[in-house]
Amino acid sequence: MTRDEIKTGVERALLSAAEVPEFDYSVDDDGRTFGEVWAVNSAPADARIFSEKCSVCASRTTHMAGSKNGQREILAATCFCEMNRARAIGGAASMLVDGVRATALADPDDPFSRRAVELVSSTVFKLLLRDPRKVSSEKPASIAACTLFFLHDCSWQRSGASLILRLALLKMDLADDVAGAARIFRAMDEEINRASLLRSPGGIDLLLTMDGVLQSVELLSKESAHCQESCAVQARDVR
Repeated sequence: MTRDEIKTGVERALLSAAEVPEFDYSVDDDGRTFGEVWAVNSAPADARIFSEKCSVCASRTTHMAGSKNGQREILAATCFCEMNRARAIGGAASMLVDGVRATALADPDDPFSRRAVELVSSTVFKLLLRDPRKVSSEKPASIAACTLFFLHDCSWQRSGASLILRLALLKMDLADDVAGAARIFRAMDEEINRASLLRSPGGIDLLLTMDGVLQSVELLSKESAHCQESCAVQARDVR
């Protein structure tokens, strides 16, 4: 098989093998259990995003993206702004999914938890519902591994951005008002003292969520997840 065929086969195998954790729920508003929701909606809601292959991502490496050589090639071809976007979106998406799982297990009857679990379960990020926490402020190096993963294929960033915004709207009860959510987070970004917040309990998680929302809004407003070639060239020259 070609490299792309192998990656596609692995992705399909993971999606087939993954199952939503057996939370102690009754049924949702339509009378379905959360296991039935996934069985009915077997194709992830973001499947279309992953079906659109990106020529830029494919051209960045001649090795498997997850290998050390592949990671070096990706980093050599990536500018800082793309790297920062992968950090913000990848870190926030991973952290928020873990938060959804923790909240659901702590309070299975919470309406937000029920809707959030169903939302996550309809995307490829369902895989993270079963995994240990990927990003933690107690393990700063975890954000590096997360950033590298989200640089492999910009589809993960687009899917993560969509999930982050949908979770934010769900939490803030803003329906589909993405612009309203963006205004709120921009105002927070302008007013907060980042240095002080970094030293406060939960401050890193809040900053990562805020960065993730703002970068998600920016990414989804663009046709491409990649910067201009001149930006990448400048990054390589600096290195």
